Amino acid sequence: MITTLRRQLASCLHGLEPLLQDILNRHLDELEWTEADAVDAMPSAEFVTHIREHIQTLLE
Repeated sequence: MITTLRRQLASCLHGLEPLLQDILNRHLDELEWTEADAVDAMPSAEFVTHIREHIQTLLE
């Protein structure tokens, strides 16, 4: 993953933000769509929202 980031930095700095956004948000959708039979394992909506806010802060 670090190599991918270095390549993106070397080729185009403006393309780095979408790449980082994809990497950081990759598994958040999976958290929101946890299997229905694993209700105990589902994180709260507030938790996922909190993580999304931190990601946005990092990207700014």
